[in-house]
Amino acid sequence: MVLKADDLIPVDDIKFTDEDLRVGLVKTIMNSEQYKYSEELLDLRYDNSLSLQDMIHMTELTKYEYLSLECSDITIDVSEYKKAINKVNNKLKEWEHHTD
Repeated sequence: MVLKADDLIPVDDIKFTDEDLRVGLVKTIMNSEQYKYSEELLDLRYDNSLSLQDMIHMTELTKYEYLSLECSDITIDVSEYKKAINKVNNKLKEWEHHTD
């Protein structure tokens, strides 16, 4: 199917509010794979009573990099989320092993 310019709705006729744009972005983020992994990071943090500094140390990221993961930055590749989660899990296992 080939669309001609006449078949398209003129953008000038569509009015988006700031709220429309925010809702669209929120839906995009919440439906992303990154969102799922950011939730997992937050669960690890709160379930284990870890501070922001603990998480930064465990993931070996800068504060900005770590917070970008916590905030579901969809420009960051999912593999970076997985690496951070693995590092935290490995550190927790080490700590658990030392307390046994």
